Amino acid sequence: MDTTGAYQLSGLVKRYRKQGGLVLFAGIQPQPLDMLRKTGLYEQIGADRFFEHTGEAINYALERLNPAKCRGCKHFVFRECAALSEGKGAQPAAVVAGNS
Repeated sequence: MDTTGAYQLSGLVKRYRKQGGLVLFAGIQPQPLDMLRKTGLYEQIGADRFFEHTGEAINYALERLNPAKCRGCKHFVFRECAALSEGKGAQPAAVVAGNS
């Protein structure tokens, strides 16, 4: 990632947050992470939004999710989405070492 990529990512983060979205990162490699820190974007996003494994990020999102917004949705981005769309509670994602 270069500064142009960090700038573009910053715009995406601002747009998603403005729409009430939650921006999370999982399994980010050292070079892009260093660039995010150098540009201040890491602090802007918040250290608590970066996860080693995807399952950890999904669980974080599920804990903060408004299930009413999921009811009837057909955009099954994650395995947990189908149950939430049907009004059922989602099971936490399995966190597996090496899974990112």
